[in-house]
Amino acid sequence: MPESIKYAGSVSVPGGPAVAFSETLSLEIFAKANIVVSSTTPPVVVPIAGAVLLLLVRATSYTGLKFRTSATDAALGDLDQPLLIAGKGALDLFSPGGLTSLTFETTNTTSTTIDIFVGYQP
Repeated sequence: MPESIKYAGSVSVPGGPAVAFSETLSLEIFAKANIVVSSTTPPVVVPIAGAVLLLLVRATSYTGLKFRTSATDAALGDLDQPLLIAGKGALDLFSPGGLTSLTFETTNTTSTTIDIFVGYQP
């Protein structure tokens, strides 16, 4: 049975423009994971299976944090802010052929906790 999931965000400049949004998605299932990475551990690979409609990644620290989606031969890119991608079209641009995994590593000597929320289409 599909679940209704709300997600929202906003951006504002003091004394300037502001943009806010609030959306609702119908998702079949969702998963939330918390992982810990540090400079003394190998990269952490989080497998993802299914048609993803919503991806949210946030971390306790973005210092030295790197990630990649699906492609095992792609270079890891900097993850320096929270990441929110919604919609199949956007996710296909980010990870052509569908999202199958996320890989994280850090050069930070302090452990970093990463929260991952994935919503799957019905």
